[in-house]
Amino acid sequence: MEYDYGIKISKPGYSAHNAEKKDLIILSQDDAHKVLYKGFVTSGSYTHNLNKRPVFYCFTTDSTTSPTYFSLTKLARSSTTQIVNIPNPSYLVIMREGI
Repeated sequence: MEYDYGIKISKPGYSAHNAEKKDLIILSQDDAHKVLYKGFVTSGSYTHNLNKRPVFYCFTTDSTTSPTYFSLTKLARSSTTQIVNIPNPSYLVIMREGI
């Protein structure tokens, strides 16, 4: 049975209504990214050793124990082994490909 609902997000320039699978960024009926790591980071870098650049989100915050705000930052950069330029303190979420 084929379902006609879920989430489809297409690449820029493609319509999610009729895009081929290769032109979609997210298709909820497919395997999705899973959370590999989530937590506070205060060292300025995080070693992940995934051997590829991960999808990640880095949020600056005012405290690791009682934060009152989270703000997405674009300062952090990734390589195939580390995420660097992480503001101190930050909350880091690293995703891995679905299985």
